[in-house]
Amino acid sequence: MDMTNPTWIYQERMITEISDMPEGTYGFIYETKHIPTGIKYIGKKVLFFERNKKLGKKALEELITGSLG
Repeated sequence: MDMTNPTWIYQERMITEISDMPEGTYGFIYETKHIPTGIKYIGKKVLFFERNKKLGKKALEELITGSLG
């Protein structure tokens, strides 16, 4: 397995791209293990992320007056 291009296994199928995931998938939880120490790590992978951007006073005012007028 190429460690610079991670792959995931889901129901015995290799997942290499988002399009390989089942339809409607938001993300998943995974467990990985550091072999030399045996320490396990549980992580999450979110496939789609949307950041909310704060608006300044001027941009907020334009948004409000633009939607009303």
